[in-house]
Amino acid sequence: MSTTEYKVRKAIQVLEDKNLIMKIGNGPSTKYRIGIESVEFLTQLQMAMDSIKKQMAQSIS
Repeated sequence: MSTTEYKVRKAIQVLEDKNLIMKIGNGPSTKYRIGIESVEFLTQLQMAMDSIKKQMAQSIS
């Protein structure tokens, strides 16, 4: 599984549409902020990131 710029932009757009992240600024200085300030959400986000890392590691090897 390769990660392309398109896939990253699409994933960011989905998170924005669900109000899970907020876009701050434009262009090269764009930053994103978590839209929900809950420990549960942050835990779920960390678990999702860990899962993505595992999938990427498996696809490389």
